[in-house]
Amino acid sequence: MANRHYAFCFIVLVTCIPFVLWWNSTKTTTKNTSCRRKELPGRRGEPSSSVSYSYKNMEDVLALDHNYHFNEVFRNPQPQEQFTVSPFDAFHGLSSLCTAVSDHDANIVRTCYGSYNNNSKSHQSVAKSCCKTLLFVGMCGFWNNRIRKFPFKFICPVKGCKKSVKTKCGCTVVVDHVDTPESIRNGDLVIFSHIPNYMSHSLWRDLLTHKHSGQRWVFSTIESPIYVRGLLPPWRLRNDTYEFADTFYSDADVSTPYGYYEPFRVGSSRASWNFSEHNRVKNKLISWTASHCETLQWDRINFVRDLEKILQVDTYGKCGNKPVCRDLWNEYCSTEFDNLMKTYKFALSLENSCCHEYITEKFWKLLELGTVPVVIGPPLQDVEHVAPPGSFIHADQFESMKDLADYLRYLDKNTTAYMEYFSWKRKGRVFVDSIAEHYKRAVSDGTLCTLINLLLQDIEASNSSKGEPYSTRRVFDAYSSSWQGRCETCGRRDWLKRYEFPPEHKRKSKSLWV
Repeated sequence: MANRHYAFCFIVLVTCIPFVLWWNSTKTTTKNTSCRRKELPGRRGEPSSSVSYSYKNMEDVLALDHNYHFNEVFRNPQPQEQFTVSPFDAFHGLSSLCTAVSDHDANIVRTCYGSYNNNSKSHQSVAKSCCKTLLFVGMCGFWNNRIRKFPFKFICPVKGCKKSVKTKCGCTVVVDHVDTPESIRNGDLVIFSHIPNYMSHSLWRDLLTHKHSGQRWVFSTIESPIYVRGLLPPWRLRNDTYEFADTFYSDADVSTPYGYYEPFRVGSSRASWNFSEHNRVKNKLISWTASHCETLQWDRINFVRDLEKILQVDTYGKCGNKPVCRDLWNEYCSTEFDNLMKTYKFALSLENSCCHEYITEKFWKLLELGTVPVVIGPPLQDVEHVAPPGSFIHADQFESMKDLADYLRYLDKNTTAYMEYFSWKRKGRVFVDSIAEHYKRAVSDGTLCTLINLLLQDIEASNSSKGEPYSTRRVFDAYSSSWQGRCETCGRRDWLKRYEFPPEHKRKSKSLWV
């Protein structure tokens, strides 16, 4: 009887122990996966962060995961001199799109509805009845009535189309603005632009739910990689979002530089440049104008303050101490400002970011006005590559701020040496948009036509491919080195590097544009 009792107890133990172990492991897992953010891994060689966060649902966790990956890309950069973003911007993300600025006029919006599916047609056949819908996500707030009135439509020439009696070489393009994810369903091209803050993981998922196989998305900005957080998808969705990019980079699908230099052609007419008349109105030394004071990458306002200690600098705008007509979208204000800048021999052209090829209207406008730019931002060799020869001064050419100031004083007193900075005026000219013109370029007929032709070419290439559809899909990765990896140091000299913010720098404001 005792042996039977022992045997029964042994069977119970063998049966129950695995169940007890399984139950205990389940409790441990549940405890470890509660809605409390785990410690984030630190930088290489650093301890993990001790900061913890509480969340109401998984969406919040995913939203922070988005920002965590973004910070890790910048906090562990290659090469070592690349810019590092401080972690001030970890937040849940926008949960909805901004309100549409369009009146959604049905007579325009529905122009392409009911047209046959021409995604599988070649360029030649597409042109017969081509109709495409372009939809903008973003462009709210300040941009509501500044850019272009939505909706609108126009005819876009189709590249490679041979016009004949039976074939019209044009594609009808309908452009509108949307404010809900489901609104993108009828779009052939969806352009993301001027979105100020991160969008939540769930909002990106909703948008992707309504993206169809014939639709392409465009990453559109004229800002540096550091200032376009709202266009960044969550890390895990980076290869599912954009196909095309419209940026200031020369190798972008659509390149939108702020300005450019063009030498005169042989035999072409050219305007005369009167050196003496030009120099006669220049009765001031150097100026700086800015409205964005607390920058992300480097302390440019302290750079100006230090320069003011050894040189007279007249400062204008929100960051300065002299009044200036602020609405540069207003033609009168723009003319008044231009006339003021013409009275200065030099002007500081200090970009908010130190990124390759990021040369904004600050630089090009000064050249047009006949004022010598003193540059910090893009590398010296980048400026030399695109600017008129001998037309500017770069801070990275000097061993110290004192050397820079001494050189400016020397040019101020030596008219012959100073006027050499304008020798290029007899060899070519610069082209530059006004601020309003440049921001409107994203919705101009020319830019949108370029995108339409890219769409048609991409669809044709995808349909003619023998591989799987996704394997042939082109991708613009907003986290790649070809985009984010181009923002590095503000100079090779140690004195310039001292103005760069360290990785642990914390800003006073969470707003990007203070």
